[in-house]
Amino acid sequence: MPDSPANALSVEDVAILMGVVRSLVASPDLYHLPEAVTRAGLMLSGARSCVIERWLSASDETIVLARAAGPDWTGSDLATGDRVSLDGWPAWRRALDGEAIQCDVEDERLTSAERERLRRWGVRSLLVLPIRAGDESVGLLSCYSDLPDAFPSDRVPPLEELATISGMAILQRDAYRRARRLATRLGAVAMASAEAVQVLDLPRLLERIPPLMVEAFGHYLVNVFLVDPASGSLELRASAGYPAPGAVPFGERVELGQGIVGHVATTSQPYLAPDTRHDPHYVEGPGLETTRSEVAAPLVSRGVFIGVLDVQSREVGAFDESDAQALAAMATAIGATVENARLVRQVRDDEHRLRAIMDAVPSPLGVYDAGWYLQYVNEAMIRLYAKGDPDAIPIGAPFTIVAERLAGQFANPDLFHGREEGGMRSPMGDEVFLKDPPRVYVREVTPVVDDEQRVASIVLYRNVTDERAALRAKDRLLSIAAHELRTPLTALLGFIDLSLMSIDRDNADPATVRVRLVRTQREARRLGRLVEELLDMARVESGASALRLATFDLGALVREVVERFEFGEMAGRVVVEAPEPVAGGWDEGRIDQILTNIISNALTYAPAPTTVRIVVREREGRARVEVRDQGPGLSPQDLARLFQPFVRVGDQATVGGGMGLGLHVSRVLAERHGGRLWLESEPGRGTVAILDLPLTTSPEKDALATTTV
Repeated sequence: MPDSPANALSVEDVAILMGVVRSLVASPDLYHLPEAVTRAGLMLSGARSCVIERWLSASDETIVLARAAGPDWTGSDLATGDRVSLDGWPAWRRALDGEAIQCDVEDERLTSAERERLRRWGVRSLLVLPIRAGDESVGLLSCYSDLPDAFPSDRVPPLEELATISGMAILQRDAYRRARRLATRLGAVAMASAEAVQVLDLPRLLERIPPLMVEAFGHYLVNVFLVDPASGSLELRASAGYPAPGAVPFGERVELGQGIVGHVATTSQPYLAPDTRHDPHYVEGPGLETTRSEVAAPLVSRGVFIGVLDVQSREVGAFDESDAQALAAMATAIGATVENARLVRQVRDDEHRLRAIMDAVPSPLGVYDAGWYLQYVNEAMIRLYAKGDPDAIPIGAPFTIVAERLAGQFANPDLFHGREEGGMRSPMGDEVFLKDPPRVYVREVTPVVDDEQRVASIVLYRNVTDERAALRAKDRLLSIAAHELRTPLTALLGFIDLSLMSIDRDNADPATVRVRLVRTQREARRLGRLVEELLDMARVESGASALRLATFDLGALVREVVERFEFGEMAGRVVVEAPEPVAGGWDEGRIDQILTNIISNALTYAPAPTTVRIVVREREGRARVEVRDQGPGLSPQDLARLFQPFVRVGDQATVGGGMGLGLHVSRVLAERHGGRLWLESEPGRGTVAILDLPLTTSPEKDALATTTV
């Protein structure tokens, strides 16, 4: 306050200023202070109008906090809340720089545009004082009158005091409002964070965060960017408030250092841009030309940067440091929540992958916990025990209950009775026999150990039905082979012994020796045929024998095979009907082998002199050979077994020599050509052997096939 008596405040001035001070003290939020200041300004200055304005440095404009005027004053149409750009008011800018503007409207310090506007409002004289808080200008106190020289020098000191009080009050009000807004924001952040923490599903969490942020901050746009681990760039994963909701650029990538979001990603620090038009890091996003301010904070979890939380406003200066603090607090909570959701999702994905892996295991599999409570079964287990119904297996039940529920399906249910501690009685290598259909499984139990403690057990049921059948077939093969090979071998050795004895006695009769040698030769050839049958089956089943494909007429090959049987009792018994050529690409030697086998069987089983009729034709783009005999026919039981290896039916004397491999090998050869071989028969009505082949055997049908011309 000035010290000279001329500038001393009057009692009335002091009373008016004290009223303003009382308003300052009485209202913590200073809501009514601007009106008190303008009313005091009218009384202290004798002006017709008084206006108090707050300077917005970010946008270089002022906002009207309050305006008071006399009853008959029209003046300007300014109202509380209006914003005024300082571009057209250089005198007011000088006032903000600290110069008191006290002049008439015709003063040359005013520009012509300023004078013209003031005249239009009826202003003849004005007094514009800076409102300062310390060394900083925070606003303007302006008095206007329709009289010339309306503001004598003695009116300036009390108005300056009023401006000083206003400056302190504005700072106090700003601090109070910042604190209150920060408290409000932090409260909203706490509520939003608490809600977000409860969402552990990452897609739902990302969907929920932006609306929570809009509610907390009240601004039009919120974006969530997450780091793409593959590229290291940021990817827009969630958004709320986008001007065109259908045009949100989800998946848009922001490189490190690009724009405000990229800058935050580089520094891992919050960033505040009060005016994006003058911000060095701002880059306008697609469709966001109305953005005027922006604040962003890093999403960090366990010290690792994972993304950016970004809030934008259409208003210049919409954010301050308190907003940056609140956003950083929420970003910290959300960062941890996002990471937790990611971990939960990873656990779930790992669980799904583990389940998919276990479901892909073809053998039935179950997982029990340390107390032998069932936790999981794979699809093969469900098919085996529950006929595809997962509810039939009691997940979560102890093994004893599971065993009781399923024991009825087993031929050896005692195996499934539990021990006293609830586990399996003899878990390693048990053979489990199912009744319908008959199958054999070996149960294998693998303990899962963690820190030397069994925490779970994996129970695998390996289907050994085919293995057991193969073992039985091998035993049968060895028995049959030993029996079949022993007969010719015994005769062979006997003939050799007799011949040697005759030679040793020097009474060998050449005719007798010759007969014995012929018999020896016949038995040796028979032995060779038996060995060849075994070798041929092995080659055919292993695929070691490649098909040599060539084009020929199937009817002509049938006639060649039939000619081999035109001797003795079989002569004239076969009738071939092949009216038209049936040409195709097959292995001639292997088709010959099939035809020889089924024609020989028909002639062997059908009594002489009955006829065997063979029909060769093309049917629906495929070649077919039907060999029909008039034999005794086959029972359904024999018909089902005949294509199994080492199976022979009927009177063994009638069947003759052989190991029962012919039909089995023939069917395998037909299938390797992409065809089929089957029998149709009824007791007393003969048998029909049917060979059905594609006209062309593709090499894809037989991996070893070769083509010749």
